[in-house]
This record gives sequence, structure tokens and C-alpha cells, in this order.
Amino acid sequence: MKVLVIDDKWLVRAVSRAMLESAGYEVLEAADGAEGLAVLGQRGADVILCDLLMPEKDGLGVLRQLRGQASTPVVVMSGRADHIDGSQFFPAAVLLGAAATLHKPFTREELLGAVGQALGDVAEAS
Repeated sequence: MKVLVIDDKWLVRAVSRAMLESAGYEVLEAADGAEGLAVLGQRGADVILCDLLMPEKDGLGVLRQLRGQASTPVVVMSGRADHIDGSQFFPAAVLLGAAATLHKPFTREELLGAVGQALGDVAEAS
């Protein structure tokens, strides 16, 4: 299974990669939503792990663009940044089709649970 991690913070991408690879996932990375959509188009993914607050194209923008175009499940994640609590956007993300939400910082178990939930949602829809 291939996971695309989209986050503007390299440390979040690196930690997510380590956690996911230790569980047997193949991991692709992108530094913002625009790059993430390009990687998705070129390499594909079984699930996307996407930050909500990013420059260029944020997580809600990614969800809007994917809506109706791709069935790849998306796990949105966010935490506090620059006095903004990104988790306030979780309800909007779910309305736009997010399969799961994840608060940063997260544990390995929380990450794998959210990815598993998203992949389970796809299996149930098939």
C-alpha cells in the first residue's frame, strides 16, 4: 500500500514516513498541496495523509480538487500553528470528503489507526 504524505514541515513528513514504513507502507512525500496533486497524478497512492494548513494549496484545496476526480481516501491532519488551531477546519474537511482526521502531534498508533480507517472506508465502498 502506498501513502502520499503532504505537509509543508519536513519533520512531519520524515516522522510520518518512519512510522508508516515501519508498518510496511510505501511512502511518497510532497511539501504542499500543489506538489502533492502532481505526485498523485504521476505515481498514484492508495491513501493520502494531508496537512490542512500549508502554503500554495492547503488541505481543503486538495480535497476540493480531488472531489469528483479521484476516489483516493484522504486523512487530514492539523495542529496549532501561528496561533491558529487547524483542527477547527476538520468539520469542513469531512464535508469535503475526508475519510479521517488526525490531531498533530500524533502517535504511531493514532497515525496507523487513521490510515487504516481511511483504507477500511474504501474497502467498505467497494
